[in-house]
Amino acid sequence: MILYSDQGVYTVIPPTICGLEVKIFAICLLLLDTFGFLTFWCNSNGVLAYIFAVLMILNLGPLGFVLVYWKQKFPAIFMHFMETLLYLILVAIVFAFVEFDVHVCPHNRCQRISEMLEIYGEKINYGWFYTFCIFTVITHCSMLLCSWKLMKFAAAKTELRKISRDMERRRLNDIL
Repeated sequence: MILYSDQGVYTVIPPTICGLEVKIFAICLLLLDTFGFLTFWCNSNGVLAYIFAVLMILNLGPLGFVLVYWKQKFPAIFMHFMETLLYLILVAIVFAFVEFDVHVCPHNRCQRISEMLEIYGEKINYGWFYTFCIFTVITHCSMLLCSWKLMKFAAAKTELRKISRDMERRRLNDIL
């Protein structure tokens, strides 16, 4: 991350992966969640709609990432990295439950989660849910990669400031 030239000038290489595509991912993800929220709100008694409302709030993380990208402060980047990681773990757990419901329950004759929800008027569209999971994983993994790059970049900037201060102190000591 830090380059050293012969003239004693330090420079930092900015991250190349982040930029416009991250903002587009963030907007698409929020639109997808809004679509999911409205779909479940119209097709159910509202319980799943509330779940998707929570997912929409959690997915404000992508917008937070855009702000973090502009500020490039290490603690904010680390917080976003951890939030995105936790969100991916949450999606993986929900995905595991859905897989259990779709593939394991019919063969073992246990009551399916979807059947239990249908008692309360919920209708689950698993095809849409798989699309949501795939899109979420792709966008959040890309943001994890960008966060990792930005953390390294922020650390390099901090190191550069420290080196610059040390050089300035040495120069002042030489003058005195």
